[in-house]
Amino acid sequence: PTQEGQSLETWAMRCYTCAYWRRCEVNSCLLNDTVLYVKDSAGQVFEATLDLLERVLDADSNEVDIGQYRFLCRTGWTTTEAVLRRMLWEGEPLYQIRTRAGLLNLTGQQPLPVVRGLEEKVVLAKDVRAGDSLLVLEKPKLGKKAPPLGESMSFRPFGVLEVRKSSGYQGRVYQLETAEGTLVANDHLVHCRGLQWERPR
Repeated sequence: PTQEGQSLETWAMRCYTCAYWRRCEVNSCLLNDTVLYVKDSAGQVFEATLDLLERVLDADSNEVDIGQYRFLCRTGWTTTEAVLRRMLWEGEPLYQIRTRAGLLNLTGQQPLPVVRGLEEKVVLAKDVRAGDSLLVLEKPKLGKKAPPLGESMSFRPFGVLEVRKSSGYQGRVYQLETAEGTLVANDHLVHCRGLQWERPR
């Protein structure tokens, strides 16, 4: 996709950097303060914001390997296929979705699994509405017999309390594509495979 008057090459260089370079759709994005669960190559598990990806994106191709990290997803730990970042398009809004489990700040094109009625479906953030429920991670209980994070994954539906649309954000937004296709962000489950791109509104 390109903005009016821009070639594909200009668009690609200006709007994103990809750890594994390929033509990627930059549509669904999260803010830099989004918290993820990360496992490094030594097996250490920790929480980190998307700022962690800055040194991956800014590094030379051989300097930092995104493959050293695994990210918590619906089924456990998943590898990364691509990391992308960009600035918002002119006039592009952000959406803040609030449940009892916390907040998610994302672009309108970010796909989310929601429970609507008795059915689970994937919708864009801009289409989340009252009565929907987001899927929230149930963390393992403490104790010696508790399974480690990433095993026996379980999610509970938490009702959407509020959706706010705002504009004027000046920071970067990030898209993390995983091999499994989902990601736990701020304890909420999101999809992270590019859907058909459409002009943000």
